[in-house]
Amino acid sequence: MSKLAQSILDSIPDYRSHKVVKAFKICSISPLPRGGADLHPVNIPITKAVTVSEIYLSKHKPKVGGYWVCYEDGYQSFSPADAFESGYAKINMLNQPSPTILRQPPSLRTVAIVSWEQTDEGHSKLVPDGIGYFHQFGTDYDTQGQIPVAIVERPTGEIASIPVELVTFSDVEPAND
Repeated sequence: MSKLAQSILDSIPDYRSHKVVKAFKICSISPLPRGGADLHPVNIPITKAVTVSEIYLSKHKPKVGGYWVCYEDGYQSFSPADAFESGYAKINMLNQPSPTILRQPPSLRTVAIVSWEQTDEGHSKLVPDGIGYFHQFGTDYDTQGQIPVAIVERPTGEIASIPVELVTFSDVEPAND
């Protein structure tokens, strides 16, 4: 590095991260037929896969051995293993109890999920796609820009980012008019 470049770098302040994130090391990546992919975690038995969009793949270029990262605001990214492991410590390694989730945590709301299905006539229709447990809202990206998503845990443990228009809170009582 030149003296000028080092001088400029020395004048920029240093920062230390204090964020708490959800993350896992990626053991495999399975492309999906309609675009996007499933990222499979290493040694997390309750989570089968996280589904990410084609835009996530082209923006972040995840690789096996690196980390899928989800920030508190729902933003998802990818971090190479060296960068992630030097910047974060697993909270459970700091003598905090490990959570064991065998059923729906009482603080999570149940949602009904629908998805688009192609008919034989070439039309699209909404069809039921199961239930899930709502964690938080987030942002994903498609060809038209940012889209709001619900981060939902399926009963299988799979985490998915689902466009908000495809999710309905199923624990809401209908209004009596």
